[in-house]
Amino acid sequence: MASWYYMKDGRRIGPIDGKALKRVAASGALLPTDQVWTDGQPVWIPASSVRGLFPAAPDAALATMGDSLESLAQAATYTQTENAGRPNRRSVEPRRRNVTAWLIGFVAVLLLAGGAIYWMVLTPGGPDHNIARMVETTLLPSGKSPQGSPPARAASIDLETFKELYRIAKRIEGAQEAGLKRGDFATLLQEFATALSIAKDNVATDQENKVLDLYRRAFEIWKDSAALWDETNAMPQRIGEAEKHKDMICNVLGGAPAIDEIQKCQTYSLFIGEGKLPIQSYLDKKPTAAADLAERYKLPVEEQEAWKYIRADSYKKLWQRAGKVAGDANRLAKGK
Repeated sequence: MASWYYMKDGRRIGPIDGKALKRVAASGALLPTDQVWTDGQPVWIPASSVRGLFPAAPDAALATMGDSLESLAQAATYTQTENAGRPNRRSVEPRRRNVTAWLIGFVAVLLLAGGAIYWMVLTPGGPDHNIARMVETTLLPSGKSPQGSPPARAASIDLETFKELYRIAKRIEGAQEAGLKRGDFATLLQEFATALSIAKDNVATDQENKVLDLYRRAFEIWKDSAALWDETNAMPQRIGEAEKHKDMICNVLGGAPAIDEIQKCQTYSLFIGEGKLPIQSYLDKKPTAAADLAERYKLPVEEQEAWKYIRADSYKKLWQRAGKVAGDANRLAKGK
């Protein structure tokens, strides 16, 4: 069974089946001028173009207007015949002819206007069809909409598309202020990734794509903050690895190498104890993953005794950046 969508107050509603669409039309919630779409259609069309969706009342109205025209014409003919032998015929007849002609002309104009309205609004394949074809060939590169999804709407934003992303972003923000745990953060990021995937399948305008891109950017920053958080949480393990290496040097080499290694290990442990995150590996001082993130986000890097480091809580700075980007997405979605 075909799935239908319809536009109401600038929002896309659906999918629903054909019977449900007919019930919506019968209830008055769907007007003949509202736009509808189903699989296989290149563009949105007026609901009046769907056969059987609305009763064909205009035909009866036109028939009634035609009967009225005929009755007026007969009345005018009868009046002329009845007055044929009466006095002052020459003075009265021109005025009656003028009135009759005026009435016939007025009714003719009404009939023409009614026919034009019927043709423009209610007749399938009328001007709306031609307009739709023009939009199809002018605005759509291939002349068709992507199969399986409604054609692009005007430059508007459906807030329902981003409702879940907004909700999770607010949860992340609130959880960070309340003391977020790393495991809970991972769960929220997974939920956000799922919501991003769903929203991607529903965006239909350039504005909606801009909102989606901002949410994606916020998600990437949150992921990088999680990686930097992991580096911070691994600091005690790094101290343990440094201690083992120091003990090995002392036991195997001794002497001056051992003294140098002890000094190096103490400095490394001291930095970590002061809330500093070294961005070089202990053994060869090569840049770590934290160094890449520090460079990418321009985090402040300090150097002391040949060690480069950033603040251990730098991942919270990335939280703030991600929150700002998500806030920009929220505001754009609301048209602010």
